Amino acid sequence: MFVTALLAATLAAPVPKALKEKAAGLNGLWEVVCTELGEVVQVGTGQTWEIDGEKVILRSGGKVGQGCHYTLVVPTEGGSDAVDFTTVFDESGEAFGQRGRRVTDGDTLTLYLAMRGERPAEAKAGKGVIVYSFRPVNTHK
Repeated sequence: MFVTALLAATLAAPVPKALKEKAAGLNGLWEVVCTELGEVVQVGTGQTWEIDGEKVILRSGGKVGQGCHYTLVVPTEGGSDAVDFTTVFDESGEAFGQRGRRVTDGDTLTLYLAMRGERPAEAKAGKGVIVYSFRPVNTHK
């Protein structure tokens, strides 16, 4: 819940549709293992992100959040590690985006998303940057 509330409370300016180039290529089910914002660190959030093309489904405690839907895309500008995460509120249709960077290292994925405004200059924690660390969820039995 902390992460979902944090996202809703800190959304940046809308990401223009013209900047969308393609899906981020991170398809799969990802577990959020850590969320950092400045001095606040939350480990083991109980949240997963299911990425399928541009579409992202956020689950907390196995339940899908209501009232919003999400996308994660690679924009046409911002460098090879750039991503744009967008939240669209179902009732109003308003869209808010966070510009960021991504790092994949082996089986891990880390997103560095600006709380407001411009994309971070580099993929690192800092003032106004929320950091999500993920690991893949093995769905094979």
